[in-house]
Amino acid sequence: MVCLTLLPYVGYAMRPGLVVSLLLLPVSGAGVAYTLGLDQWFVRAVPDELRGRAMTVLTAGLMTTQGAGMALAGVAAEVVGTRAAVAGAGVLGTACCCASAAPASRSWRPKAETGLTGI
Repeated sequence: MVCLTLLPYVGYAMRPGLVVSLLLLPVSGAGVAYTLGLDQWFVRAVPDELRGRAMTVLTAGLMTTQGAGMALAGVAAEVVGTRAAVAGAGVLGTACCCASAAPASRSWRPKAETGLTGI
């Protein structure tokens, strides 16, 4: 699902009208549902006494990365135009997500002895 989150932005390269543009945004936003399963892995991996700090660092890192991404998107839009910047972000983001998801998908294996699944 993470690999498909940014893919709808590639549609902006085709110069969609307002209606199609507004439909692409919720399709992309729905892909963020992949994060629902990630939090439980993070919480389980961190000792109870460090959980508050770890969640703070995680959130701060996420917000910093998102802010830097928005700043870079603004610079790209100034250089190549809004449509090209959005479509380029879709291509680059999809490629990065696929590259980072590939190792995780190879290491994921069901735990045979308990019947549970996990990494």
